[in-house]
Amino acid sequence: MTTKNKKTAAARRSERELLASARPLFAARGYDATSLRDIAAEAGVSPSLVLYHFQSKEQLFRCVVDELFESMHRTEALAVRATARLPLAERLYTYALARLQWCEDDADGMHILARLFQSSTARATVDLQALYRERVAVNDPLVAGYLATIDGGNKHDFFAATAALLHEAVYVACEPELIPVVGDDSVPPRPDWREQAAAAFVRRLLERPHEAAVATTA
Repeated sequence: MTTKNKKTAAARRSERELLASARPLFAARGYDATSLRDIAAEAGVSPSLVLYHFQSKEQLFRCVVDELFESMHRTEALAVRATARLPLAERLYTYALARLQWCEDDADGMHILARLFQSSTARATVDLQALYRERVAVNDPLVAGYLATIDGGNKHDFFAATAALLHEAVYVACEPELIPVVGDDSVPPRPDWREQAAAAFVRRLLERPHEAAVATTA
């Protein structure tokens, strides 16, 4: 192995360690309240080393969120791989359940997303829909196959449905104070909330609400 390759491997290892240190801080404090100095202290390195690997806090945060979506995609891909011969509705249902299971299993990831939804600064730093399209949708055979069968309007419905699924998971997974609830909706989730949310996801897609709305207004 050359010296250059050794340095590359060391740099990658250092970046992974910094991301691992940043993740729980962003989860606990949010984007705005976490500084590069905090991350450096957590990792036991100097702030200059953090800036060497990530030119800004914004870039580091984008990398953290990018990793979240990559992890989510791997979970979903494993779950739907065995459903290739099943009807589309069952495949989409499995896909949705896999996403919700990932949400439940990754508490830090859910808190990062919850705080991201709340912070206008963080939302300006990370375009969630663009990131989802780039990192997940185009690489997922199930999603790509589904999107190939529908028109542009329903492509918007698909991404809106996946966003709604994430929002529901975030609300259930995170402390109530992170996501204030308006009115009388602050009730504990039903034990079967995942199955209900996954079924609603499938209905929203297969009933083609976009086409229904067009037909209603025509």
